[in-house]
Amino acid sequence: MNGTGALSLFNIFKKPKESRSHAMFAEYLQYGYEDGIYQTFLGPYTQLKVVDPDAIKKIVLDTTTFPKHPIMINQNPSSLLAKFIGKNIVFTEGHDWKAQRHVVNPAFYNVEIFYPLFLNLTNKLMDRWASIVNKNNGSTSIAVMPEMTNFTIDALGSAVFGIDFDAINGNLSHIVESYDFLLEAIQQVQRMIFPFLNTLPTQYNRQMEHHLKHYDDMIYKLIDEARNRKEDPEKAKTLLDMMIESEGVFDNKILRDNCSVFFVAGHETTASALGFAFYTIAKDQRVQDKIVEEIEQVIGMKENPTYEQINAMEYLSCVIKEYMRLYPSVAAIPMKMAAKDTELCGYFVPKGTMITMDTYSLHHSEKVYGPTVEEFRPERWQGEEAKSIHKFAYIPFSAGQRVCVGNNFSLLEQKIFLVRLLQRFSISLEKGYKLSFNKEHNAVNHPEKSFAVVVTPR
Repeated sequence: MNGTGALSLFNIFKKPKESRSHAMFAEYLQYGYEDGIYQTFLGPYTQLKVVDPDAIKKIVLDTTTFPKHPIMINQNPSSLLAKFIGKNIVFTEGHDWKAQRHVVNPAFYNVEIFYPLFLNLTNKLMDRWASIVNKNNGSTSIAVMPEMTNFTIDALGSAVFGIDFDAINGNLSHIVESYDFLLEAIQQVQRMIFPFLNTLPTQYNRQMEHHLKHYDDMIYKLIDEARNRKEDPEKAKTLLDMMIESEGVFDNKILRDNCSVFFVAGHETTASALGFAFYTIAKDQRVQDKIVEEIEQVIGMKENPTYEQINAMEYLSCVIKEYMRLYPSVAAIPMKMAAKDTELCGYFVPKGTMITMDTYSLHHSEKVYGPTVEEFRPERWQGEEAKSIHKFAYIPFSAGQRVCVGNNFSLLEQKIFLVRLLQRFSISLEKGYKLSFNKEHNAVNHPEKSFAVVVTPR
């Protein structure tokens, strides 16, 4: 098995020269293209990165042999992961995971209950953009990532807590300010690998503890209010309501931890996906025209779509699959472990080995997707070509038993947003723009913060 030859602990303290996705893809091409597996390092840990679809199938379906790595489950109490995210549906195993999953499954698989919320928020944002465009007497440039970040924050705030943070209009509450600080801190790889860094008497750590306390105080206050408020038959239940109603599964700490992970897992990832949606659709007028044609046929250009009409948008679904293939929000799915001696891609894998599924390289592998792999071509998800794609070659939400519980939630949010966007505006790239990813040590890919598109009223 090939792999990177030297362990460089200090690389995780340096500002990267390229995005995490591009760095991994370069490693894959150099070391893992032939075998679909290669060895690399995460701080002091040796890990295997897996790109072969058959091996990924084995990993995600056999959760006994390939459980989550102890670094994810048995969290160091001083780590920011433990303090901010804690024990929740993502970072538990066995009975605890099954009990929590059983409670939240109905909400995430019956996503129709969130449809009015997503539609209202989208219309609110489109109205604000229309006002900006009118003031500018026509086309105007919109900074995509800040707008999508605020939009998805509001969506999660309403769905989880039943609260409109009104981030869309720039009215960020203090809880969101603390959340943003902690979200940035938790994605610093060095803090995960070396938890003692969180205990040093630095100004940054003092700020971190301040934001943690403020965040906790606000979350527990929201939980107490939800426990004490009377049920309103006119209002849809929130995720917090559903968790509170589960007898004996969620105490206040577990409620708090799950609210945190729903935000972390559902906010920035969907904002990232919508950011890449803007890029791919604005760049390809042919695809944009085909989406608009489907909207005209299924919904009409003036009407709010119904839930049933949104789900009937077959070409739009292919577009979403294609930009999430080319630009998966999460570049790699960490961190599994071999619980016993086993085999992957014909290689012996000893017990205790850390294993990561390299999503970005998998989605960009010519061996898997053929010579058109780098093309944005939604049609690959139609007809016989779609049937020929390996089921485990597309994993933006992971796969198997531990597939992301919020995948349908995110997809509905994206579909509603894109339909209402293209009903009201055409979008194009600013002249000469070339896509650039964020270059921080982030777990989530997204276009750089300066990325903007030109929106023009239809």
